[in-house]
Amino acid sequence: MIAAAGGNNIRCVPYITYGTQGDWRTRALKALEGRNACLLANHGMIVVGPTLKRAMWLAVEVETLAAQYWRALQVGKPNILTRRADQDR
Repeated sequence: MIAAAGGNNIRCVPYITYGTQGDWRTRALKALEGRNACLLANHGMIVVGPTLKRAMWLAVEVETLAAQYWRALQVGKPNILTRRADQDR
C-alpha cells in the first residue's frame, strides 16, 4: 500500500507553527519529490494524481495505512519492514 504513494515510505513534513521561520509549502513540495503523497504533521496529508478519482483513491489508501498503523501502536511497537528484510528472503 505504501508503494502506491510512489516509494518505500510516506514522508512527513514537520509541524511548523504559524509565524515561525520556515515555509511548509517548500517543505511539502520537497516531501512530494518522487512521491504522490506526503503527511503534514498535525494537519493531514497531500495527495496528487493524474485524475481526481486517482487522487481520491490514494487518499483513502493513505488514510487506511494511518489507521492500520495507529491500531498496531495500540498493542505495542509494530515491526516495520526494511529494504534489508526484502533482500534476506
